[in-house]
Amino acid sequence: MASFQTRDGSALHYYDIGTGPVCVMLHGFGMASDLWLPLVAPLLKNNRFILLSQRGFGRSHGQSFTQDCAISQLADDLEDLLQHLDITRCRLAGYSMGACASMQYLASYGESRVQGYLQIDQAVCVAPKHDWEWPLFGEQNQARMADFSILLDQVDTLPLDTTFAGMPKQLRSEVCNAFADFFEIAGHKLWLRKASRLVKLEIVAKLFLPTHNWRAYMHCMKAYHQHNYDFRSGVAGLSLPLWSFVGTESRMYPPEGQLRMGSVAKVPVNVVRFNGCGHALPFEAPRRFSQKLGEFLAAA
Repeated sequence: MASFQTRDGSALHYYDIGTGPVCVMLHGFGMASDLWLPLVAPLLKNNRFILLSQRGFGRSHGQSFTQDCAISQLADDLEDLLQHLDITRCRLAGYSMGACASMQYLASYGESRVQGYLQIDQAVCVAPKHDWEWPLFGEQNQARMADFSILLDQVDTLPLDTTFAGMPKQLRSEVCNAFADFFEIAGHKLWLRKASRLVKLEIVAKLFLPTHNWRAYMHCMKAYHQHNYDFRSGVAGLSLPLWSFVGTESRMYPPEGQLRMGSVAKVPVNVVRFNGCGHALPFEAPRRFSQKLGEFLAAA
């Protein structure tokens, strides 16, 4: 694994593996880039993958956010990575939070470096709007965001140097419960939902989410809560090939909303439905995911 320095001096880690045309993959919240490895392994002979550990997560967990808008900073980090590697053309795949960062990147930096974009279980609008009824968490959006707001307000009362272990026990428990609920709603398969509930146990939560920079997670949660992300205008201006992988049972982003990417974009969207899968479709249907990822790479 290699590392590079971003414009704010942070050291972010990434895998650079395989041979051939480049595909950059951005993972979701709570995920490490290592989880991509078995999914891209069948495709390494003909493709070069850049698997970025985004700041605050995985092998880049120690790097904090220095901008108020987490998604904008993740987009800046992607541009810094492409400049560092001197990549002028690539395919881009973004999953969940990584898809938000990808759409923000395309809106901020244009599509000159990107020859095809794959969106993985993510809608083009995150927040509820008068003309958008499929936000994050669907019909549960208002209740879940209200719970997040209460939790974030409690966290904000703590001194900035508070460690995870130094947090009041009850608040630690509430944070673990919030993450467990998040991971549980990501899954549709029963085994994944049951495993996610174990994150309520602090000892298990630390296995999934390192806690020495726990505030990075809260920063992302706050960004989603405060910034009301809506990427429709940026997507409408794209002219590159677009693909969308949709979990038909996704409770994170209602499939009906994800499928409306085609009505926003001015170019056709190649939609691949993962029947019987939720938001965690790469891990609920890994073989099909790798196969369809290969089809995207061959076409883009």
